[in-house]
Amino acid sequence: MPIKIKSLEHHNFYIRYRLHTVNAGVLPASLQEFLTGIFNAVPRELFIHPENPGCSGLRLDLTIAMEQTASHPIINFAQKSREHTKFKNRHENLQQWFLLNDPQAIAAEVPVWMDEEESKKHLELSHPLTGHIDLLRYNGSKIEIWDYKPKASKEKWARVQVLFYALLLSIRAKIPLENILCGYFDESVAFTFRPLNIPFCPHTPAAI
Repeated sequence: MPIKIKSLEHHNFYIRYRLHTVNAGVLPASLQEFLTGIFNAVPRELFIHPENPGCSGLRLDLTIAMEQTASHPIINFAQKSREHTKFKNRHENLQQWFLLNDPQAIAAEVPVWMDEEESKKHLELSHPLTGHIDLLRYNGSKIEIWDYKPKASKEKWARVQVLFYALLLSIRAKIPLENILCGYFDESVAFTFRPLNIPFCPHTPAAI
């Protein structure tokens, strides 16, 4: 089975990190190393501490130029994933379906993080930051970071959440922001943007 799974603790519940080991074989070496390394070591204390904020809870008024489309391939995949009902959770059904059927799907529930020192250095924040990327894809040139939002068109802060996913992944896996595409989607619409075009912090993104 090409999909490798690891349960990860997140506050008071567990999520399942999934990696398609065959599809991941085409990724840049530093990203492959990061994704496979998750099975051996993740800083558990950062993810379970109740006071550590997650990317999904960030509320920052950032100007982000979005592109909206109803014809992105990811929308069709999302529609078809409705047929997959193995789990009670819609997100998990969608994530597993993508990894089983989408040749560009690489991983799901990818943990990304910065400890307090890293956040201060790279993002000028005074606290650790964590997150789990819903879906990681690779289209042959860009690493795609996606978040599934059941009502994507009504989302106000999803763009901020996914932007910080990109910043954390860029630093953890040493992937230049110019090689990353961000987006969120549901079964009818997708929103995308390039994180490189967003002036946020003079220290972003330097490799650790």
